[in-house]
Amino acid sequence: MALSNAEENLLRQIIDKDAIRDLLYSYCQSIDRRDYDKMRALYWEDGRDEHGVNPSGEVEDFIAMIEGFYAQAISIQHHVTNLYI
Repeated sequence: MALSNAEENLLRQIIDKDAIRDLLYSYCQSIDRRDYDKMRALYWEDGRDEHGVNPSGEVEDFIAMIEGFYAQAISIQHHVTNLYI
């Protein structure tokens, strides 16, 4: 049974939202576990990260800054709440 255009669009939205959610959770997990290689892999080749504390917007600059911030941290936890995509 074929899906209607409206059903296909809704299914695409659900799949896209799930992919965004997974990316967000993967980012939090990688930074909390200090897995900076995994973190790098989450960005597009030409991706940017402008958290506000990273004036260059370059991903490598942001990751280097995070590594410095968290080098002495005992634990790191990101909590994602009120997620609306």
